[in-house]
Amino acid sequence: MKQTFTKFVQKFILSLFVVVLGAGTIHAQWIFEITSPQSVAGQYDYGVANFGNYYEEEGELALAFDDSDDPSLGCEPLVTDMTDQIAILDRGACNFSLKAYHAQEAGAAALIICNNEAGVINMAPGDFGDLVNIPVIMLTASDCISIKAAIEGDEPVIGEFYFSGFTTENVLWGLEPGQGDFDGGLNDWTTQGISEPEHVWEYKPDAQSNGGCGSFRIASPSAFNGAMVFDADFYITGGPEDQGGIGCGGSEVAIHGELISPVIDCSEFDAVAVEFWQFNLNISQNPTPESLRERTYMQFSTDGGQTWGDRVVINTNNFQSTAGSSITNPERVVVIVPEAANEPEFRMKFVHDGSFYVWTVDDVRLIEPPENDLVMQDAFYPLRSFATPADYISADTFGFFCFVSNEGFSDQENVEVSVQVYNTDTDEILHEEIVQRSLISRGQLDTIQFTQNFSMPGIVGNYSIRYHVETLGVDDEIPEDNTLERRFVVTDDIFAKEDPAVNSFGGGVTNPDDSWYWGNVYYIPDGLDGTPVFNGVELSFVPTAGEFGGENAAVHLLEYVPSGPDISISDLNANSDLPPQFHTLFEPVAIGIIDSLMLNEAGPGGIVRMDVSQFLDPNFVSIEGDYLELNEDKLYAVVLQMEGDALRLPASSSILYNTVVGILYVDNPDGIKQYYSGYTSLGGPVARMITSVFVSTEDIAPFTPRSVQIYPNPTANELYLNFDHEQPTDVRVELFDMQGRLLMHRNYENVGNEVIQSDVRTKQSGNYIIRIKTDRGVQSQPVIIAR
Repeated sequence: MKQTFTKFVQKFILSLFVVVLGAGTIHAQWIFEITSPQSVAGQYDYGVANFGNYYEEEGELALAFDDSDDPSLGCEPLVTDMTDQIAILDRGACNFSLKAYHAQEAGAAALIICNNEAGVINMAPGDFGDLVNIPVIMLTASDCISIKAAIEGDEPVIGEFYFSGFTTENVLWGLEPGQGDFDGGLNDWTTQGISEPEHVWEYKPDAQSNGGCGSFRIASPSAFNGAMVFDADFYITGGPEDQGGIGCGGSEVAIHGELISPVIDCSEFDAVAVEFWQFNLNISQNPTPESLRERTYMQFSTDGGQTWGDRVVINTNNFQSTAGSSITNPERVVVIVPEAANEPEFRMKFVHDGSFYVWTVDDVRLIEPPENDLVMQDAFYPLRSFATPADYISADTFGFFCFVSNEGFSDQENVEVSVQVYNTDTDEILHEEIVQRSLISRGQLDTIQFTQNFSMPGIVGNYSIRYHVETLGVDDEIPEDNTLERRFVVTDDIFAKEDPAVNSFGGGVTNPDDSWYWGNVYYIPDGLDGTPVFNGVELSFVPTAGEFGGENAAVHLLEYVPSGPDISISDLNANSDLPPQFHTLFEPVAIGIIDSLMLNEAGPGGIVRMDVSQFLDPNFVSIEGDYLELNEDKLYAVVLQMEGDALRLPASSSILYNTVVGILYVDNPDGIKQYYSGYTSLGGPVARMITSVFVSTEDIAPFTPRSVQIYPNPTANELYLNFDHEQPTDVRVELFDMQGRLLMHRNYENVGNEVIQSDVRTKQSGNYIIRIKTDRGVQSQPVIIAR
């Protein structure tokens, strides 16, 4: 990472300095919380449904059943009366929206779908999504077990949905129905089409757009009573093909329309800010000013709309393009408007002036801005994979930077910005740096560059990078936006772009007319203690038909020819007629075939695990041995090849990487062949690489008695390492089999005169080599595990 960190900083800073100071976004969300009984009380993480509605609701949780052989699945009409209750159904057998529709028809106020695996997923709308108007969420299997057990008890289980971050405090205007919540329509607002008379903002009772490239519903606090939508996508495409439009196509066209407020009397307000909630989806993250791509603004007037001030750019984290995608729904936006103070004829307007896709606005209010509000706007994620094997992450170096804005009314002095790397299992802080700022003025966006690089120890576990900002001695009025967390894990042998602990996925992406090659890339650094080797892959597929039939797919392991950690999509497109396995910038290493038997054994959305023995070399000859050697300082791509839509690839996660970490090659019937960045914040394919570091037994130094005693030997369950160091030192303990494969490694800090216990119960009986590395040398010794 150290080779490209400076380039990342420059690119990221340039992308954020188009911000007009004084406009910022804050993230908020709908919360699901159980309030009683105490045994299951608390807020729950959940997967969201891309259908249904959003509104505050409270009710008793109850199990729902249909009249089938699997009554808890809800795939048939329910036979339990769920009136005003929060229904619970299990995942499986039918699509999520059908379950939700049956729960709604039985009177349920909301629906919880229990996952049948660890973790949660976001749920696709399926065939019944348009009919569902209740909140729908997914909980993990373990949470559902606890909740179901509580339901069987004597005390009712009460849960509620509510919106976090929406209060009536400090609101100057907008509390009355119809003022800014668009309850039932425009009310006193007006709209005007500029590019064409029909290019106006429209009131949508369901708060949902209807463009050819997608239908999006804002998750605002009052989405249940409608919202204002500027659907540039619809104006260009005419909507989906099945509704008479051209679908997701058409040229970029400037679509210009305005939404204008009534006159608002601010004569008694000494400080004014505009607050609103938006879903704002661009075609690219940072369009240039001269492009047709969507630009969204606000303008303000203090003379009743006779004249208007300069345009204020309204930022969004949402974009969708060939370079990647990001979705946050909803976004809370606060714009401080100093010129509105004490003015009797204040007006504001929302201006869309550009191309795709959609801008939805709801719950517009004037508020008294907070006096003190520092915001951690964004932060650098230094990893290229969410999960990295310990041997590789220890050869990398992290750098850090972040962006802090002052969205309060007062200048902030004596500001402290910090970054920490810590183990989330133990709360141990591995790295910390603090940067001081003497002043961050009102409306200022400040780039915080940390100077210390960090070498991550290769210790398996769960970790997080925490960025935090505060003014010393001053209480921030919105403390929840002072901190950003970026998680990652260190594994024994798996590279993954998502959490490898998650082994079940839903949804799925494909195109019925295209041939797709979609994969993730993983970097093998240099300076390793041994030879990196390929051991296999983990993949996931979802059938289009609900169950697997006779489908199959291929997986390619490819080496990117240029050295280093970066892949160039533009260089690949210089020869876009060639798919990845034939491209001159890729060297084929191995190919595997995923057949219907493997798919059925894994199940829909399950993990297909293939070891190296199931691969063929580039000449389609079976590979002998347990591994393939890889090269250091090279990128390797695990690419899945599919044709048609018999199989879908689930999108894996929503991690904001700061570089290209995947590729997508599309070959469509129109002859268009194109490479794209294949990993977005919506996720990428589940295409993990299993890899380890091979150390030849000839290269392992013979045992020389020093300051470490290893006993008992032979052993059945535990090995004890007795250290006798006069000065504490860091220690790395490694266990190899007799073929030189690294089976286990642990790092220990500041080891002095002490005994370390090592559990070997999971290892088979046989001969092994244990190696102990310190800054004083290396010590190796044969050990025997016998049971």
